[in-house]
Amino acid sequence: MSSGASACTSCDLGLYLLGSSCVSNCSGYAVNGSRCVFCLSSCLTCQTNNNSYCTSCSGLYLFNGECLTNCSTGYYPDSTLNKCMPCLSPCGTCTTSTTCLSCSDTTKFLINSTCLGCSSPCLTCSGSITNCTSCDPLSGYPLLFSNGCVDTCPSGYYQSSATSCTICDTPCSSCSTAGIHSCLSCLNNTYLLNSTCYASCPSGYYSWVDQCLICTPPCASCLITATLCLSCTSGNLLRGSACVSNCSTG
Repeated sequence: MSSGASACTSCDLGLYLLGSSCVSNCSGYAVNGSRCVFCLSSCLTCQTNNNSYCTSCSGLYLFNGECLTNCSTGYYPDSTLNKCMPCLSPCGTCTTSTTCLSCSDTTKFLINSTCLGCSSPCLTCSGSITNCTSCDPLSGYPLLFSNGCVDTCPSGYYQSSATSCTICDTPCSSCSTAGIHSCLSCLNNTYLLNSTCYASCPSGYYSWVDQCLICTPPCASCLITATLCLSCTSGNLLRGSACVSNCSTG
């Protein structure tokens, strides 16, 4: 311990008392009037005007003027700098600035410590980067279909909006819009007539493959072909499978 003439109790103007010595600055200490005072116990060094605001730490990690044992969410402990350093977006938590433990952006997914966005042509996705919930309109595949993106809706679906495909209503097997009266083709054992599918063709029509075709007058109803009549229009008489205006002799 200094004693005698070298053991100071106060200092000349412009100097600071540190213990029993006069120093030109309080580096590593805080200033209290004309004295250098120790930093808060957890600080290695502190601000000169605030002994509780740390500027460096020993064995701990500096964060906003505090020396911490664990860093807050969104930061990782840098053992070289003894500081809590921020994770870089899109990391939510991390072990280094770019080695992610979780992602801050809900549209990104953690794969091999990296946060990846949705795979093109997905605009947004859920569960995985290839499980689309919407499609990028500039990708050339703007329509959402079965968690993927397509350029046109497949058979059995119609374009319900600028961005998605919706299944046709039964019994349509393909359709132009919603509803059972917008069919372009029909499911098995039903027949198309004027955008509607019928289980059996109405009177005046006969079934051919998957369509209802009109009977040729004077057939009122027909079978197999348009001229193989089952009944006749008013004023005509059925003779065999033909409609005639009058019965011939015999």
